[in-house]
Amino acid sequence: MAALPRSLAVLIAGAAGLALAPAGASATALLYLAPNGTANTYDIGAARPDGSAARVLVKAGGLATSFSAISSDDAGRVYAVSPKAGALSPAVWRFDQTGKELDYQVFDTGGSCGISPFRAAARPDGTFILATYYRGANCLGQSTLTLRTDYIAASTPTMNGTYPGFTNFIEPRFLRNGYPMAVSFNGSSGRSIAIGTGASQDAVGSLQTWFTADPGVRFESVDIDPAGGRGILELTPDADGAQVHTVQLFTFGVAVPTPTTAADAGCPVDLPGGATTVRARPRWSPDGKMIAWTGAAGVYTAPAPTPGATAGADCILSPTLAVPGGKDPEWARFDLPDLPGTTPGGTTTPGGTTNPGGTTGPGGTTTPGGGSGTVNPSGGAPFTVTKLAASAKVKAFAGSLKATVNVPAAGKVTARCTITGSQARTARITSAKKPPKTVTICTGSATAKAAGPLTITLKPSTIAKLRASRLAGVSVSVQFTFGATKTVQKVKLKR
Repeated sequence: MAALPRSLAVLIAGAAGLALAPAGASATALLYLAPNGTANTYDIGAARPDGSAARVLVKAGGLATSFSAISSDDAGRVYAVSPKAGALSPAVWRFDQTGKELDYQVFDTGGSCGISPFRAAARPDGTFILATYYRGANCLGQSTLTLRTDYIAASTPTMNGTYPGFTNFIEPRFLRNGYPMAVSFNGSSGRSIAIGTGASQDAVGSLQTWFTADPGVRFESVDIDPAGGRGILELTPDADGAQVHTVQLFTFGVAVPTPTTAADAGCPVDLPGGATTVRARPRWSPDGKMIAWTGAAGVYTAPAPTPGATAGADCILSPTLAVPGGKDPEWARFDLPDLPGTTPGGTTTPGGTTNPGGTTGPGGTTTPGGGSGTVNPSGGAPFTVTKLAASAKVKAFAGSLKATVNVPAAGKVTARCTITGSQARTARITSAKKPPKTVTICTGSATAKAAGPLTITLKPSTIAKLRASRLAGVSVSVQFTFGATKTVQKVKLKR
């Protein structure tokens, strides 16, 4: 099939007017890499799209020393790469939706250095994985290594030419029809997006250019909406050193693209937190209704961005910091059950500190006793908010409020402040015609080295700080999370 290289810069004219049919609902969980307390070591975390019911799905340890390159197939199986304890080569692990290990395969030592593969994607039917890795006789000399993205059978450690492979391609993804897609890599630059061609998904002969980057720009990652018709690109200046990452939508008007499909540039996506050198790797949810990405503060989620009111305007985005400290999110096609000791929906009933006459129920929760807090799921000492003003001036909010909590043990506490979507629209925090049910306006986190008091600074988002005066009279819900335990406090903002 002939390749038709296309530059997004010359295709802007057709971007407006593409209508997308709404995707149907589907089971959806958010997977991510979660720091486990040891430097450069990550567990596999899972949460609901809004960050609730967060948990460690698979903890690193034993043979799997630290996870990376998470992906998932249509059956909800979870794949991840980890160095294998006592072995020179890494392995790919496969888990079910509960985190139970199904199997693992060691990569061929002749084709993979111990530090790789470092990026992977599972085919929707779960038969193959695309893995990006450094290939060479050894890992000692950079000049002997070749950057490759190869097919690997999910059930057998097959690399080094058993199945098709592609030199100088990175950031692999699979389209819904099972064909591969990747970013071309030339030196330090990703200069085009390419799609696999062949008689079938099992007979892919090569990756052919779909469209190319503009001069001075390189592509860092790409993903396609499973519902069809649109994608999302991550771009940086084509230069050495750390560069600012930007994100942009693009459209292509068909369910599944091929290398000859016309692509049109869409609106730029202004991610929260301003300019950042953090690699975002934005990902579409299975139903195409949400995206997730990595930011400086952790994993963010948002309803899928939509075009602005005028041509050239930024996309409309209403983000939530779903997983503070997490990174490299991927979506999975399954629902997470509630955590033990929580009410349906994954939140813990407020007012659960034990008072005289209070009783502890199943899972460690207590009957309402008028206190501000909850007990942890194991029924131990209470996690409580001991200091947070019931009201605060908007000026103080813009300058960052402080709260004090009492933790029952060492660990990290996160905080998230939300208001209703209608309040956010009135205050011009969001311009969405149909805003989400809640909008995050401030976040915070702190780590305790031992049980006792801990102070958390609640930092407003950039837009909330700018529009703080419009928040006068609004009641803000501040949710504090310690492990599986959550508690909510209200703060009324005033002039």
